[in-house]
Amino acid sequence: MTTYYVRPDGNNANVGTGSAAGQAWQTVQYALTNATLTTGVNYIYIAPGVYRESVTLNITPTSSNTLVISGDPNAAQFSGVTQGVVRLTNFITDNANPTSSRVFLASSKSYFTLENLFIDGSDYRDWE
Repeated sequence: MTTYYVRPDGNNANVGTGSAAGQAWQTVQYALTNATLTTGVNYIYIAPGVYRESVTLNITPTSSNTLVISGDPNAAQFSGVTQGVVRLTNFITDNANPTSSRVFLASSKSYFTLENLFIDGSDYRDWE
């Protein structure tokens, strides 16, 4: 089991395995591409905030190394972070039209769970 963390004030140059700003990754896409899954249930915790990304699940969970992608609206995993919605969106700003790309793509992937995320975008067919 491995645990990774994403927070808006993180940095993709960090290792991702700590919840502090100096340890966590900054983008969901980076986590879904670079997390290394080990035997057991692996976690990616996402701190409250708005993540303006179109993401693809590039890593491949299996029956022996599953993945839970978990928004943490209560900031229980993160110190110094205010509670709030964990929003994944393809809206560039709240006052502009969204991009035409999918918000979340997980083609031909199994053994993963999404929880506690508010996902919004231009098209509700974004789930594949």
